[in-house]
Amino acid sequence: MKKATKTSQKVAKLIQHARTGNVEAQYNVALKYVYGDGVPKNLRLARKYYRLAARQGHMYAQNNLAAMCRMGEGGKIDYLEALRWFKLAAAQGDEYAYSSLGRMYEEGLGVCKNYRKAAEYYHFAANRGDTSSQNALGLMYESGKGVPKDYREAARLYELAAEQGSVYAKNNLAILYNHGRGVEKDVEKAIALYYACASEGLAEAECNLAILYLKGICVPRDVMIAVDFFTRAAKRGLAEAQFRLAKMYTQGRGVSRDLRKAIPLYRRAARSGRKAAQNWLTKHGYTW
Repeated sequence: MKKATKTSQKVAKLIQHARTGNVEAQYNVALKYVYGDGVPKNLRLARKYYRLAARQGHMYAQNNLAAMCRMGEGGKIDYLEALRWFKLAAAQGDEYAYSSLGRMYEEGLGVCKNYRKAAEYYHFAANRGDTSSQNALGLMYESGKGVPKDYREAARLYELAAEQGSVYAKNNLAILYNHGRGVEKDVEKAIALYYACASEGLAEAECNLAILYLKGICVPRDVMIAVDFFTRAAKRGLAEAQFRLAKMYTQGRGVSRDLRKAIPLYRRAARSGRKAAQNWLTKHGYTW
């Protein structure tokens, strides 16, 4: 109790400094409100203090304010304001702001989709070691969006991000090894990477392992293990796993045939945009 009072007194003093225009105090008060450290968590006030610091040119405040505007935290979603503050932070060299701008141009948030521009922003951040940008840029090279299709460059970028611990990059690299794209085909290496990702709870890796066990590719064919991995991934909300598991319940493959279990899975996959699930439900007279 005494510790909480002391912390609150420290925050009250910090707020006083912030009100006098001290930019570092404004930024730190915002952080206190974000995490509820010494004050009740209040994202609206966090956004207010980030804005005060951002207006004085505080790079991290600009980036954090932009993120709140993009996500609608502490106020309404405002993509245009998010773009403005991300660009100001990026102009000061913040790689995270560059990464966020890449995402906004890739997804068309507040701007028209522009894959070439997205790739440019990702390049800047990736060259400075940002793993999310390395992974995102790798996906662009893999698909040929905004850049020439280049599996080797995709693999290089995934490797860089994977070495820094990115579970998404590890999974994407595993897919390349699985199919021999940009790297020498090595399904055993792919499986090792899938298992590493699955141990971290990545649904996509669990689904990929399920497919390998279902088909018996470089592992003993085992439908029960496939069902287990599909079930794990489906519970995490992966539409592909939900659809495949629903099919197994429909066909009675590795499990008892059970439409009561299949229908909710088809619906969850359909609501996540899985066309095949939508088509199956429509064909058999079910709503989704």
